[in-house]
Parts: sequence; structure tokens; C-alpha cells
Amino acid sequence: MKLHGRLPRVDLPHATYFATARTAGHRAWFAEPSRAEVLCRTICAERGRSVLLHAFVVMPHHYHLLVTLLDDCRLPRVMQRITSLSARQINRAVGRSGRLWARRFYDHVVRNRDDFDECSKYIDWNPCASGLVASPAEYTYSSSSYWENGTSPWGEFDPPWP
Repeated sequence: MKLHGRLPRVDLPHATYFATARTAGHRAWFAEPSRAEVLCRTICAERGRSVLLHAFVVMPHHYHLLVTLLDDCRLPRVMQRITSLSARQINRAVGRSGRLWARRFYDHVVRNRDDFDECSKYIDWNPCASGLVASPAEYTYSSSSYWENGTSPWGEFDPPWP
């Protein structure tokens, strides 16, 4: 009997997920604004295509999403599209090849409105907790300014808790 290893991923259609992907080697690829912008655009391109995008944040070495899956879409496919498209664009821009992202991503099925609100708050305040800004609305690479001011360089976002 195998005692160690990864648990199988929970794969629920139409579920709401909090998901995190980290860079390989914990490298701060997204501290550079043009790279953070590439990742923001790639994340936002999934809105309406495969997910309701409620919130996101791009940090120097990882990103977080709060999404609800649409139709027959599955979270691993969404995460694979985001990581592969962003890696391809960034590698091309910096003239390199190789792995940008860690092999695994982390996810949590959001179970209720309180859980949703907690995940959303975590996303909003992550740049503050990391010392990047004093308030969530100040951080460019997230959905926080939309929820604070009604505008965002990344467009509109889907309403909270479906």
C-alpha cells in the first residue's frame, strides 16, 4: 500500500475554485511589469471562454485565481492554457526556452459564500501582505481596483459567488 503521494485532484464541473500556480524555482518572473501584464492578459482571456473570472492577482512568483467553471471546462485545462500561453510569450520576449512554471498547481473547491469571501479577500490583500502596496486598489496586477473603483485595466469581472 502506497502511503505517500498526491491525492487525486477533485474535478467538479461548474464548481468554483481558488487556484494558485507558482513559477519554477520560485523565480520572480512577474516582478517585471511587462511580464506581469502578459500574464494578466492571458488570465483575463479565459473570462467567458471557460470561466467566470471573479478575482485574480499576479504576484512576482505566483498567481491566484477565483473562478467558476463554465460548460464542460475543467480546471486543469484552464490552468494549462494560462501557464503555457504566458510561458511561450515570456520566453519569446526574453529570448529563452525552458520551464517557467512549476509542474503542479494548487486548488481548493469553494464550498459556500463565506469560503468565497475569504478567498476573495486573500487575493485582494496578498500584495499588501507581501509589502508591495499599502491597499489592494493600488496594485495594478489584480482585479482589486475593479471591485474598489469600478474600473480596471483588465476589464470587467464576474459577480461574486454565483
